[in-house]
Amino acid sequence: MIQLIVQQQTQIENKSKKPRGIRWREQTRVLALALWKRSPKNYKLLRTIFKLPAESTLQHLLSKLPMEPGIHKNTLKLISQEVGLKENGFHLCAALFDEMSIKEHLEYSVASDKIVGFVSYGGGSKMEVANYVLVLMLRGLKRKYKQLIAYFPSRGGLNSRELTSIIKDVLKACDEAGLLVLTTVCDLGSSQVSALKRLGATFDEPSFKWNGRKISTIYDPPHLLKCVRNLLLMYRLDCELVMSANRKADRGIADWQHIRDLYEEENDNECSPQTYGRSRVPSR
Repeated sequence: MIQLIVQQQTQIENKSKKPRGIRWREQTRVLALALWKRSPKNYKLLRTIFKLPAESTLQHLLSKLPMEPGIHKNTLKLISQEVGLKENGFHLCAALFDEMSIKEHLEYSVASDKIVGFVSYGGGSKMEVANYVLVLMLRGLKRKYKQLIAYFPSRGGLNSRELTSIIKDVLKACDEAGLLVLTTVCDLGSSQVSALKRLGATFDEPSFKWNGRKISTIYDPPHLLKCVRNLLLMYRLDCELVMSANRKADRGIADWQHIRDLYEEENDNECSPQTYGRSRVPSR
């Protein structure tokens, strides 16, 4: 209701003004920023119907936000205030982290009066141009939200010792903000796997203890499926099979050709011509 009132006031005030003469209310800019981040394409459509801030105005608003490398403790406090009462379990969350390669690039930031693009672990920059970045996010378990909370540019990627230290710092910052991390999610990168082992997670017990509680470790399911696919494309697997009817164990061979045969059989029995041939199964 408040957003509707703010929007109506803005339309009335800016009805006779030229685009460059409009001075937007702070509430309107924040509302427009939320709409733009949700869907830039739909925001462009809304701008043809209503008078809304230009995308350059919203990008200028974003540039004022402090986004230094390291842990964003103010963001954690805002999340804690937003999720509300702990009795509802809204403070329970999952920590997601991943490392990706980035283009080597240096740029002068007017907002911070610094040259950005160097290696930084949150405690100062090194005179090396970063080509990797570690990103950490929080995802609510009982309330829907997903927010970046930290990032660390590096050169060649972080090793397991550095990553272990960062994970501990992030968990500590979340505890201080009143957010309870119950699980971590990452892919099967060598440094990620080694870091979780350093924290105490094993194959038989995929979890580690932190401040008297157990934190489960989960590997990204789509990444696991991709690894299984790549494995089957390269090798034939000799594995043990357990039949559900009599619980009798037997050995068998898993081969990528079995998946191709199943795909061809399903296509032969496909009833809907619209979906026929839409998927592609690669050859070995």
